Amino acid sequence: MSRSHRSWLFTEFAVLGGFVMVAFIGYFVAIGSVLWPSFLESAPQQVQVEASPPAPSVEEYRASVANVAGPLLSQVRLLTDADLAAKGEVAVSLSSLVGKTQERLLRVTVPNVERDTHLSLVLLLEQWKRALAGSKADGKVVRANTAKMIAAHPWLLP
Repeated sequence: MSRSHRSWLFTEFAVLGGFVMVAFIGYFVAIGSVLWPSFLESAPQQVQVEASPPAPSVEEYRASVANVAGPLLSQVRLLTDADLAAKGEVAVSLSSLVGKTQERLLRVTVPNVERDTHLSLVLLLEQWKRALAGSKADGKVVRANTAKMIAAHPWLLP
């Protein structure tokens, strides 16, 4: 192969390589310009998180809990052991009231100072639900636990 023929081949390959490189770059730019906008739309947007409302003051919290739990606690203080043992309309309606009261208490915003009290109250209501469902172990202690809770926190009653 002669020298002129070799340089001609080199020039041909250089031109062909340059052409292929320009074609690939053009292809990727074209694909990128088509796909990039759809990628940007599907990319997660920065979500602005709203600050949670400030916790209520202790007095506001206590008033709110007294409004929610007070009627139930007033009623269960009047129950006798016979009322707890009976499986009648009283147990069914009281069980419904306990469940609704517990749900409402779980929605209340609690100040840090009252978290333990709030948890104790929610757990006491859970114990009431089990007692009304027929748990003899819970039935024996739930009234005493309720009296202790009311004695420790008299603001629970309206």
